[in-house]
Amino acid sequence: MKPQVKPSHYFNTKYNSPDRLACFDIQARLIISLKPKKVLEIGVGNGKVAERVRKTGILVTTLDFDEKLRPDIVAEITKLPFKKNSFDLVSCFEVLEHLPYKQFKTSLSQIHKAAGKYALLSMPDVSRQYPLVVPAGKKILKKIVGRRDKTDKHVFGGQHYWEIGKTGYSLEKILIDIKKSGFLIKKTFIHKNCPNRRFFILKASK
Repeated sequence: MKPQVKPSHYFNTKYNSPDRLACFDIQARLIISLKPKKVLEIGVGNGKVAERVRKTGILVTTLDFDEKLRPDIVAEITKLPFKKNSFDLVSCFEVLEHLPYKQFKTSLSQIHKAAGKYALLSMPDVSRQYPLVVPAGKKILKKIVGRRDKTDKHVFGGQHYWEIGKTGYSLEKILIDIKKSGFLIKKTFIHKNCPNRRFFILKASK
């Protein structure tokens, strides 16, 4: 595969918006909360998540197929160069939707092989819940409002091949394929501070 964007894409102010930085915070907190010793981060991005996790003493190995992003290891997710259970945890945030869905199961099986205990994923979800801010006197009330799945067909715009909630990519389908790869789904959720992404906490069954 060829890179979809230039490395500079990950370092401009548009990419590093407050919403995205909030998502980075959630990603890092999730990794740290599971107390792994060795982590494989698939998808380097701007490196902020790995940087924060490393500061806690966790050993992080980064992997990306774009060598210009300077990952520790250059490889494709569909062909991970690791032995079984090489890491306590494998994180794969905002990566899988950049691959054709036919590669989803293969990618999951590779993640499952490398993950000794856990895997963390996140993907865009158009059926998301989102925060509704309501003034209430001197206080601000925040609610999470649900929205039904969209039924429109996803159109590839140069980056995302698919998104949860689009026609043919229901959450139920995603969950089934994750389970078929051998993972136990501990939790899936949408965080109020990152309302356009769905997170998955997976336990690697062996």
